[in-house]
Amino acid sequence: MRFRDSVVSGALALAGAVTGGACATSGVGSEHGPVFTDAGAEGAPPAEGGGDDGSFDASSKDAGDASVEAPSLDAPGVETSAEAGGDGPFDAPFDAPPETTSEDGEAGASCTSTMALLAGGSSSIAEAVYDHGQWSPAGIVAGGASAQPGLVAFGTGYLGAFVGTGSAGALPLKWTAYTGSWSSPAQIAAALGPGAPALAVTSTIAHVVYWGSDDKFYHGTYSTAWDSASDPVGSPQSFGPSGPAAAGLGADVLVAQSGQNGTLYDQTWSGTWGAGNPHAGSLVETNLSPAVVALTGGVSDAMIVFVSAADAGVYYLQYTVRTSGTWSAPAYVYDATGHVAYTSSPPSLAALPAGGAIVAWLGGSPAYAYESVYAAGAWSSPIAVSNDTIVSPPSVAAGVCGSQAVVAYVTTSGSVIVATLAGGTWTTVPIADASGMQTVAIATNP
Repeated sequence: MRFRDSVVSGALALAGAVTGGACATSGVGSEHGPVFTDAGAEGAPPAEGGGDDGSFDASSKDAGDASVEAPSLDAPGVETSAEAGGDGPFDAPFDAPPETTSEDGEAGASCTSTMALLAGGSSSIAEAVYDHGQWSPAGIVAGGASAQPGLVAFGTGYLGAFVGTGSAGALPLKWTAYTGSWSSPAQIAAALGPGAPALAVTSTIAHVVYWGSDDKFYHGTYSTAWDSASDPVGSPQSFGPSGPAAAGLGADVLVAQSGQNGTLYDQTWSGTWGAGNPHAGSLVETNLSPAVVALTGGVSDAMIVFVSAADAGVYYLQYTVRTSGTWSAPAYVYDATGHVAYTSSPPSLAALPAGGAIVAWLGGSPAYAYESVYAAGAWSSPIAVSNDTIVSPPSVAAGVCGSQAVVAYVTTSGSVIVATLAGGTWTTVPIADASGMQTVAIATNP
């Protein structure tokens, strides 16, 4: 994700936060949360340049205009009753999840799994840990972050990375670790960059892959200390207009990027870097980073979710999965009953059991955190995890202590909230003492 003053068509990119719009509506006829509409549908967001979320307007186009219909892709069909008047599992209107002060009551208190979050504000960092059924108050560290942090489980604790404050495009890449307590943030060697770093873990080694101040990609490793973090990604070295994403797959690191030529690429580190692999048929929004994750328990071993280049002013969420070394053709994250999920902000992605996954993203009208679950080759109908208005992309992770997933986000007031999905219901809890924040990352350690 690039935090500069350039404006992506149909999106607003801000330093430290992205406030672009997923086209979701919550008007009459929407059931079980906002319904994601196609470009010609009633309730589409305001005109480009005319709405606070910077999203496009379908009001000047005919409802059946093929030029604003989603392109034809081989997306799996999803049966849903989210339309007005439908029958089935999505009949109930969406209610904001109730706030709660603990995740799972007695069950959570006896669970030994943990969660952690790392949030960034303009002049401070907030750190918190979930253990034995409750979240700690946030510890506040001076310094600030200029982009969304990265956070991964590492050993029995956590490792975080973020870019600090300073000259635009040459921000210091910093790190912190949790091993019973949080270490003081420190710079990773002499690493500098303009945007969010990506973290991945292979066995006992952590990796950072980041977008350097020269727009080229670099790689570093950590076991008990960081190396120089100056390893070029690829030969010739990979580069781009937005930061890479990374995931650990066994002993390998899989990197995904939005190429400057508008093509999605992946690249693998197995001690040395392999060549970049272009994804045929992909067309990405180059200024927005993709998300990548290792899948487990299914036939596919990896997934990439990315924001497609604008089609009639709309930025659709698309995905691809890798099976037996071959990537599937790009398809919509959700495409059913005439509705397609779309956003103009970078997505967040986490693996679920049995080859599943969950993706979360920032909406625009209203600016809620939304999610969709991938299971058995199909995506669920997108819903909002709460009715809190947020200021930057949410972060998602697999659940612990009986929950299925967790999403962290920052509200317009600067508060940090964690939403937990358990038994089909999202509940929320605020993180005490976390205020004045702009971005957040969450991770779980089962």
